[in-house]
Amino acid sequence: MTLSDPMARTPEPGAAEPFALIGRADRARLPAGVVDAYPLHRARTAPLAGPPLSGDGAQVTARRLTGRRPLSAGEFTAGAEAVVHAHELLRTSLDPAGASGPLLRVHDRARPPLELHDHRTLDPATRRTRLAALADAERGTPFDAGAAPLLRIDVVLEPDDTWVLLLTLHRVLAADLSADAVLTELADACERARGGADPAAHRPAVRHAPCAAAERAGRLDRAGRAHWRRTAERTAPFVLPRAWREDDGAPEREPAGEPAPGGVPAVTERAVPFHDLRAGLDALAAAAEVPLGTVLLAAHLKVLGTLTAERSFRSDVVARADWAPDGERDTCDARLHRVALPFASPDAAPTWRGLVARVREEETLGWRHRYAPRGTAQDGGAGAERFAAVVYEAGRWRPAPAGGGADTSTGPDGGGPADVPLPGRDAAVHGDGYGLHVLAEAGHLRLRTAAVAVPPERAERLVHMYRAVLESMAAGPDGDALRAHLAPDERKAVLGAWSSGPSADHGTTTVVDLLQERAAAVPDAVAVRVGEQTLTYRELDERANRIAHHLLARGAGPDTLVGVSLRRTPHLLPALIGVWRAGAGYLPLDPDLPAERIRGMLDTTGHPLVISTGDRRSVLGPLHQGAFVMLDEDREAIEARPATPTGIRVHPDHLAYVIHTSGSTGTPKGVLIRHGGLVNYLLWTLDAYVAQGTGGAPVFSSLSFDLGIPNLFAPLLAGREVHLLPEPFEPADLGRHLAAGAPYSFIKMTPGHLDLLTHQLGADQVRGLAGIVIAAGDSFPAALAERWHTLAGPGGTRVATEYGPTEITIGNSGQQVLATPTTELVPLGAPIPNTTMYVLTDRLEPVPVGVPGEVFVGGAGVARGYLGRPALTAERFVPDPYGPAGARLYRTGDLARWLPDGTLDFLGRIDNQVKIRGYRVELGEVEARLRLHPDVRDAVVVAREPSPGNVRLVAYTVPAGRQAPDAAVLRAHLADALPDYMVPADFAAVDRIPLTANGKVDTRALPAP
Repeated sequence: MTLSDPMARTPEPGAAEPFALIGRADRARLPAGVVDAYPLHRARTAPLAGPPLSGDGAQVTARRLTGRRPLSAGEFTAGAEAVVHAHELLRTSLDPAGASGPLLRVHDRARPPLELHDHRTLDPATRRTRLAALADAERGTPFDAGAAPLLRIDVVLEPDDTWVLLLTLHRVLAADLSADAVLTELADACERARGGADPAAHRPAVRHAPCAAAERAGRLDRAGRAHWRRTAERTAPFVLPRAWREDDGAPEREPAGEPAPGGVPAVTERAVPFHDLRAGLDALAAAAEVPLGTVLLAAHLKVLGTLTAERSFRSDVVARADWAPDGERDTCDARLHRVALPFASPDAAPTWRGLVARVREEETLGWRHRYAPRGTAQDGGAGAERFAAVVYEAGRWRPAPAGGGADTSTGPDGGGPADVPLPGRDAAVHGDGYGLHVLAEAGHLRLRTAAVAVPPERAERLVHMYRAVLESMAAGPDGDALRAHLAPDERKAVLGAWSSGPSADHGTTTVVDLLQERAAAVPDAVAVRVGEQTLTYRELDERANRIAHHLLARGAGPDTLVGVSLRRTPHLLPALIGVWRAGAGYLPLDPDLPAERIRGMLDTTGHPLVISTGDRRSVLGPLHQGAFVMLDEDREAIEARPATPTGIRVHPDHLAYVIHTSGSTGTPKGVLIRHGGLVNYLLWTLDAYVAQGTGGAPVFSSLSFDLGIPNLFAPLLAGREVHLLPEPFEPADLGRHLAAGAPYSFIKMTPGHLDLLTHQLGADQVRGLAGIVIAAGDSFPAALAERWHTLAGPGGTRVATEYGPTEITIGNSGQQVLATPTTELVPLGAPIPNTTMYVLTDRLEPVPVGVPGEVFVGGAGVARGYLGRPALTAERFVPDPYGPAGARLYRTGDLARWLPDGTLDFLGRIDNQVKIRGYRVELGEVEARLRLHPDVRDAVVVAREPSPGNVRLVAYTVPAGRQAPDAAVLRAHLADALPDYMVPADFAAVDRIPLTANGKVDTRALPAP
């Protein structure tokens, strides 16, 4: 099995007689010496960046080789002339003004320009500089498009019998030719000339006309059109991770110290050897009944699949002669002709045998329809994001014997000069817009990476990934093809040091125990303040005990539920703690919730005992079939209960509360939270939040919103005061109420609330507001953190972030924001003690640094699941493959990526993503970029679909000044950093971003554009 084994036989395109593809008018224009001509098909240049008919911007490719001795100038010339003579395409010129369009003209003779450069006496640094300068000069030197050949050859002699072939191709020629195949034939022909053989004897002349005819005939391939249309519909264009193209969170830029003449970035080149794996790879090829080339392509696609969040993607793969059926090896397809196809990733397969078989099926379809119009499938991502796309190409080589051997085969007999990958800028730049160019050659994969798209450290990790995949393939055909193959140190970081919080042993302690201990320690300190009313710790403790005894008498007990429908009054905290001391968990029933939602919550919980006040009876009575405890009406009975503890021992596994969150089906989900997770979180907040100041904390959010739970209970664990703000109040009054109650130890709120405070409070008020404020529960723009830092000033109120869905018990990670982040959103912070936080694929495999994935959280805070929803619980709470036996992970539905320093960059909700022209768009990324414009104070981007399939982005902006920013200015601002498909179609200015009662963005309240 070899890389050059044929694919399934396809019909011969048919020989075309000379000049058969052009009309009489074009024939009359042909100069003497032209032996054939055919139309230039612009579609052939689609994979390339830049104007297809330009004489400038040539493509430069290099190959460094070693031999027994340097070749003479005559041997180089003989080899070059033999190759040019053998291929019509290498003897063509361009007539851009043909009667029926641009023509390629084939000349009977064309002498290739060849220059010899002797660098043997130069030191390494100077050689490197000179070679880079030569490549730059060649790239910038225009061709005379009307004169053949449209190529130039430079030979650079280096020490130790090493020489570099530098090939410069006109861009039109580069669209139809494989530069690497040309270089291979050049090296082969030169080597034959050195040995005294005829450099052209083994290579019959190859006509390009059959391929030109096949391209014309391909327009009628209806099945092919349908194939490429399906490919576009079911796949997304592959793009290299954007984080790799960013520098500390800034948009794409050239790497420092690497010049980029003509806008083409520096390119590095690395080799992934596999000659020592040949026996195993050949065994896999034989087991799957495919050629070795299919195995190598499958390895490439496996690596790409690890670098994207897309389950189905497409990427350019050059269909080469090695895929052609037997008997076509000397046709245009079998030599230098280049067709880059939008190759669809195969469906996942559990084994390597299955994966390569699926890749083979896609190869067969691609080859069969290679000349059919490819429409929107042929974008490769390059048109949307420069240097973000990838191309794979199988080099023309005769492999070393199976089982290993030196990688020395460039000639047909394996005796040619060794092919050495070029380091650094020596890897002459490809100007084709690809960030990664993978070339499969004898015994190794050659990885060419544009430094602007793949920094050197990422390129090294790519080498490890390709090698690890090849090693796994060689280990056995039935090996695990689903496992992610990361570099060892990277895998260790993303599954260990970065993703796990410190250990802390809390034993069987619960918040119930800690509250009782604190009441005994500071009985006369103020625990709760509501306006002018206060409760001391003794009063709070005794009231809670009496309520607990009363609840027990009414049927409450360990692991039962008690509904709580109370406002922020002196009743609230005694009731919540009393529920716990009865061994039960509380079910918040916010008085402001719609009646039908409360009915649904009561129905799903079996109509438990409900605590409320008499003024709520008329509302709750028709909704609830169970019993009530009205704290005001039942006051005498409650006061008659003992003020001493109930004696019930609350265990960490007992239920603490059930909070309902919205469900995609419209039915809210009741999340079952354990006491063990609650105490783990609240003990962390003692140092992280409470210790940052000397006051307590205010409570102003709904009891149904778990974001406010630390404000309710964390101060009580430290003997501080809980301040219940009046209810209701308008968001416009939030700043006034908080300033009146300041200073606090901490205030936890949503980013929406924090944004309000930056406009409601002055700098002095912000500076003395609290020890720290925490923004959680929604995306936290870095620009907002910077605005807060500016207002607070040095030594003022610090700001922190916290992350965690309800299902992980309030918070799973957090940290202070000590400086303005370079990311567009504030990162998620480090995991808190006894918790984990991974970024994984939907198959629970880790993703590399910079690659988006879903956030999975685990550890002490993981909820029991959803009340009465076993199927949904099993779907969202999955076995933890990286934790102890029985551990589970919660899949959050949030999108994030690791940054190189171990920071977890939050990208938004997965379900907040939309597809625009086949590309996945995260709306939060567009919003964050808009907020960076000086005329924009805040922004929200939503997707509208005015007609089926017509998805449009609409940006709503809050002006920073009195005048709304100009839409054209904002479009230009976005276009500087984002691809065009991420630029909204419509812009609308609004006075403010509407918020829900809990401080989150209310997109339903936004006006139509």
